[in-house]
Amino acid sequence: MSSLSLALALLVAPAQLSAEATPGPRSHALELGFYGGAFLAAADSGMTSASGGAVALDRAGLDFALRLTYLPFTFVGVEAEAGHISLASADYGDTELYTLRGHVLALYPARLSPFLLAGAGVLGLTGPDDAMGSDHGLAFHWGVGARYHFTNEVQARVEARHIVAPVDGGVANHFEVLTGLSFTLVSAGS
Repeated sequence: MSSLSLALALLVAPAQLSAEATPGPRSHALELGFYGGAFLAAADSGMTSASGGAVALDRAGLDFALRLTYLPFTFVGVEAEAGHISLASADYGDTELYTLRGHVLALYPARLSPFLLAGAGVLGLTGPDDAMGSDHGLAFHWGVGARYHFTNEVQARVEARHIVAPVDGGVANHFEVLTGLSFTLVSAGS
């Protein structure tokens, strides 16, 4: 019996090791990440200055953010983000947008993990002086992308998002193209 047990153990062990060694999403994982990319502003952003006039923004800017991800399961997660977008305004010069948002993430649990996301948050505007002031409002977003797991602790990510912000008489349609890295801080599952 002992030789049969040894033979079975030798057959099962490599399969078990290879399954554990394959990088991919892990359940009960907490990840910290960052991203950078391009923000493509709507022609009418719907943002207003302190005087109540519309703020005309450049059509493209740089987008940076920090992200915290929790994956309760290998195929679904929630994320919270805080971001900064540098743009210019024809009337006010350097202008900054900021985002505070959250979303649900649905992903395919594999080394290369395509995903969908949808959520909401705040899209705000601050300017270089008191004449411009600041403005903020609710914005909804959805997107598609993919995560690539180099290891169980390090993931790269690319994605595209559509941001929909209600404005007077309609919506402003903004877009983002992003790339980033995430690092698994804690993982209790496989």
